[in-house]
Amino acid sequence: HLSVDRIISIRCFTARYLATRESINVTLYSVIAFVFIMVVCCGGLIVFGRMNDIVVSNFYIDKATGFYNRAYFDKYLQKNSRTILDDGTVMMSFTITNQKEINALHGRKAGDEVIELFASALKTVFSKSKCMAVYNGNSHFIIVLEKSDAITAEDLAANFEVALENREECEKIEIKYRAWQFASPVRWIETQALLF
Repeated sequence: HLSVDRIISIRCFTARYLATRESINVTLYSVIAFVFIMVVCCGGLIVFGRMNDIVVSNFYIDKATGFYNRAYFDKYLQKNSRTILDDGTVMMSFTITNQKEINALHGRKAGDEVIELFASALKTVFSKSKCMAVYNGNSHFIIVLEKSDAITAEDLAANFEVALENREECEKIEIKYRAWQFASPVRWIETQALLF
């Protein structure tokens, strides 16, 4: 037979054991909840903070060239049209005119390499541009030079031509291109009308 004292001591031991076990469980669950909340909150804040970058990189960046696409460029024009008009801007357009022939003669891969080379040369020469965009296909590029003038743009276009002539990549492929320049702030509205 178990004595009453023995039963009481067993129950006290069990109660202490369960209380200690519950205390460990509560502590463990609290730690897990804290870590979970920190990961979710911090991760959520990071994602929320980088949301614009995520949207831009997924929806507004051309993957082949790294330039903005037409959708971004159209928004850029709408957002900045007044400042562009006030500050004086030069917009330049470059089009590879023989892209179809390059693809037909040398293959699609060589055509893509030419587009990447062309974009890289534009990025190097026009590095201070506020906006570089691919417009109406990968062989048509738009460069916006804010607070600039036609003479500076012509100098940069000449540097771009030299960069293409002195290229080491795709040197056996002839690249023909056409360049336009719109420098008059008064004609900027006409330029927008031509693009849209």
